[in-house]
Amino acid sequence: KQNSHAIQLHHSSFVCSHKYFFVLNFRTMASSSTTAVVTEVAAMAAKKAAISGGSPALTFNILAECGTTKARTSLMKLPHYTVELPTFMPVGTQGTMKGLLPEQVKEAGAQIILGNTYHLGMRPGTELLDQFSGLHNFMKWDRALLTDSGGFQMVSLLELAEITEDGVKFKSPYDGAEIMLTPEKSIEIQNSIGADIMMQLDDVVNVTETEYERFKTATY
Repeated sequence: KQNSHAIQLHHSSFVCSHKYFFVLNFRTMASSSTTAVVTEVAAMAAKKAAISGGSPALTFNILAECGTTKARTSLMKLPHYTVELPTFMPVGTQGTMKGLLPEQVKEAGAQIILGNTYHLGMRPGTELLDQFSGLHNFMKWDRALLTDSGGFQMVSLLELAEITEDGVKFKSPYDGAEIMLTPEKSIEIQNSIGADIMMQLDDVVNVTETEYERFKTATY
């Protein structure tokens, strides 16, 4: 995975009925209760927004579009910040950009950063994140935050992972404890992180994989 991600959405506008925007157009791990869990989390977030008096709606508006190349500029309004697109999104896997303070990241022009669900779920963990009411407060970052689902770790940490129909069983690189990352668990961790954009757990196949059945399992 590269150290930057470009965000591009395919609709001129969208409105979500909950506090967080879940990116669901990725291949997901098989789980019969995933949809119910995501719906429940969305309903809870909407209820929180209604109680606080804030609008749960997220908006995406195109400002200009090239008639020849279809390149475009747009604004994506998120709970913590309105992001101008296209944008450069630095990767702060464990909630920090190495060698830079959050203020320095802002001064560099970053509007949104990426954190990783697997690593943040390991350390500092959901209990501590909940105490701080999310990663924004924990790391003193007041702009937008996107979290990866943790699915890429089934490739990058393949020697520590066992893929099943329910999710991915990991052995912690920190203390050796076994952790089961399911689609539901991934969303639960991301909810504790308080990300503006969440990714649902995807089944990532190593680019060097030669077994067709493994590819078929992940994509069909």
